[in-house]
Amino acid sequence: MKKVIIPIVAVLLALAVGLGCGYYFFSYRPEKNRAEVTVSKAMFDPDNVRIAGYVKDEEAGRRSLETIYGFTPEQIDAFYANAPEWLAYLLTVEIKNDGTEPVTVLGVESKDNGKDGVYFGKNFGGQLSISAGGKGEAIIPVLCSNGELSDEAVKAIVDGMDLQLIFSKTPAEDAEGNESAEATKTVSVDTTIAGY
Repeated sequence: MKKVIIPIVAVLLALAVGLGCGYYFFSYRPEKNRAEVTVSKAMFDPDNVRIAGYVKDEEAGRRSLETIYGFTPEQIDAFYANAPEWLAYLLTVEIKNDGTEPVTVLGVESKDNGKDGVYFGKNFGGQLSISAGGKGEAIIPVLCSNGELSDEAVKAIVDGMDLQLIFSKTPAEDAEGNESAEATKTVSVDTTIAGY
């Protein structure tokens, strides 16, 4: 009896190992839903109307400086004390959804925000939804307090700053209209990538 059981156990064990290896090496296992993005291109252009717009409508400009850039009341006052010396830019990044689920790009964050007087806008006027395998563009506003710098010098500062794109799986809505809570992720933005 033992002589019969041992070969059966050996065959079953070999079969289990073979299936396990097949799942591992050949991806037979079902793929989990995942949300992943990459930033593939970046452009950096002067924004010739933003500063004038903030000056022309100061009330709206103050709100924008607070909500978009996270400026404190003191920083807003400093901006308006010397607004003509400030520079504005638009950083455009192309985002590819490499995952199996639609994603929503929520904004940006940077531990270097304010370095050498350069500030990234935290959001870009709304959320950006990208279907699985799709692409989209995010336009990130940038301010610089040193009007004596050239565009190339400001771009060099931006290139040396940490910049993270914040995204999540696009929330699903249930029958009552409630959205699912999705964990956010971040991906680094390399602003030195050549433009279009």
